[in-house]
Amino acid sequence: MFRQEKSGSSRKKMEKDRLDPVKSRRPDLPITSGQGGRVASSGGTLSSYVIRNLGLSKRVDDDQDPREAILKYAKEAEENPYWIAPAYKQTQPKPVFSSGTEGGADGDDDGDDEPGNKKAKKE
Repeated sequence: MFRQEKSGSSRKKMEKDRLDPVKSRRPDLPITSGQGGRVASSGGTLSSYVIRNLGLSKRVDDDQDPREAILKYAKEAEENPYWIAPAYKQTQPKPVFSSGTEGGADGDDDGDDEPGNKKAKKE
């Protein structure tokens, strides 16, 4: 009574679907500004949200010295070492720092900044 489509080649079906404007409709492109009755949602990604909300609040002015901005937290970091000290609490309870006046790994201070185990370059 009703004619049924034969399950013929998929290539012909794909070509026929391609000619159909409803099936081959191009999806809407992402919008960057308000157009076509749609309003753009600025800051759709997490990074743009963080930059917009957190990055602008901690902006360093041009007249402010960046070194001073860091050093104003030095006293608090020395009194309350929250980030570094807990990591070494069990393995190194007493902090050991380099004095900066030692010559090198082998102890001789002859002025060159090369390590003692470095091979000499052959000419």
